[in-house]
Amino acid sequence: MACRRARIQHGAAWALHGRPPWERKLQRLEKSVASVKVTPTAKAPTPVAKPADTRLAWILDPARFGLDIHPREQRCDARGNWTKGRRVALERLYGTRPSYEPMTPADKSVCRFIREDVSLPSGYRNVSYSLDSGAAFDDLAAHPCVFWDDGGLQRLSFRESEPSLHVVSDGRELVIRIEPRVHRVGTWLHKTGPHEVTRITARDVHQRLGEILGNDLRVPVTEAARVERIIAAVTGVLAIHSDIGASVRGGRVPPDMRPVIQLTPEGDGMIVRIRVRPLGPDGPALTPGQGASTVTVLRSGLTGV
Repeated sequence: MACRRARIQHGAAWALHGRPPWERKLQRLEKSVASVKVTPTAKAPTPVAKPADTRLAWILDPARFGLDIHPREQRCDARGNWTKGRRVALERLYGTRPSYEPMTPADKSVCRFIREDVSLPSGYRNVSYSLDSGAAFDDLAAHPCVFWDDGGLQRLSFRESEPSLHVVSDGRELVIRIEPRVHRVGTWLHKTGPHEVTRITARDVHQRLGEILGNDLRVPVTEAARVERIIAAVTGVLAIHSDIGASVRGGRVPPDMRPVIQLTPEGDGMIVRIRVRPLGPDGPALTPGQGASTVTVLRSGLTGV
């Protein structure tokens, strides 16, 4: 009975004011939100890294012994292409406080191997600078801008090797040579492919053999037994590629005939080269169907044939 009286009184109040309670609250809510000014939260713009308009490129070109390498400053033109660049003096890149800027971390890693040479000819102080490219090999291999001086901008691949003894038979003569030719003990860079650079490390034995052989030594095939004894004597000391079957120290390894696919970026595509490594991952990468019939290398202190 009490609830019924309350509902009657509530309904009488609606009739008195002409609007139900929810309507009044809804209108108050509408007025309240009408005065609210919604200010959108400004999103901080995401910083966009400005592409570098200059860079250092390390350019390789043939030298008398090995390869010469020098830095060039390249600029990016309006079409997004890099210019051939102008040569940068090594002096500007030398030391802990070089005068040339900016340099990337990769550039600074290479520049650690710039050497300062001071001489006093005729009593005058002369200073020159050079890059020890053999010592900088690992940092050059990791640098994104190392190119041939051939007008192109193709990335190079890098590998390591030693001079090897090659014995090739042409049916009448045996041709004996060291590849590549050795002019000194130490390390240098050698072009071994259209887009490949190899760090050659030569030891005393390579130099001694190189001095004897010169460009090559040609002997009659009737002297094959003597050549085989020479091969046997140096087996385990240096890599050997031979067309004649010398009796060598070491174990014969079943050849791995699986092809090795080498990929090198070029422009918008890739260069694909097929190689084989008959002596496994530690052995040389050879072109299928070419080269000597017997390959001997030293792996982990053991000779593999």
